[in-house]
Order: sequence, then C-alpha cells, then structure tokens
Amino acid sequence: MTVGKGAGGCGEGAVVKFVITKDKAGEFRFKLVASNGQTVAISEGYKAKASALSTIESIKAKAGDAAIDDQTL
Repeated sequence: MTVGKGAGGCGEGAVVKFVITKDKAGEFRFKLVASNGQTVAISEGYKAKASALSTIESIKAKAGDAAIDDQTL
C-alpha cells in the first residue's frame, strides 16, 4: 500500500472512504480517500475483488490499534 504525505483532513473524526477500481491489467485496487478528496493510500493490485474487500475490512478492523513508528526521533 502506498501512503500519501501531507494528508490533511484525516485527523480524528474525519470522514474517509475506500474507493475500489479495476486497473488496465484487470486487477482490483482500492484507494483511501480523505474528506477533502485527497488520496491518502493506494493498495496493490488484487486478482479477485473479494481479496480487495477482505483487505479493506482488515484495515477497518485493525487500523485503530496500529502503532506509530516515528522515525524522526
């Protein structure tokens, strides 16, 4: 997954959505889009739409527990 920099509007309480698309190679991808319309993250390609949806559900379930790895210290 590619994560964008400077994703303003993705603070606590912000509305975000997952957008699923099909690329030219026929693979399913999803983007995490902030309430301001900025793309925050882009997934890898998945052969099956169900795999992309499963990954989205996993992110939704586990993202709140994600550790922050601050490598600026």
